Amino acid sequence: SIIQFHSTLLLLPFFLFIVGICVRHTNVYFCDQRERGEELVMSCRSLVNPVY
Repeated sequence: SIIQFHSTLLLLPFFLFIVGICVRHTNVYFCDQRERGEELVMSCRSLVNPVY
């Protein structure tokens, strides 16, 4: 059980990385589709990647 938990912990950053990439691509798509949603996109981006 502990070993299973450890392997899940190792996979978590990779999973979050993939999800972040997907969300970013979705945000770019919505940004291209509607300029009106730019504020929403930027707020989502700051949640996903605080560096930007």
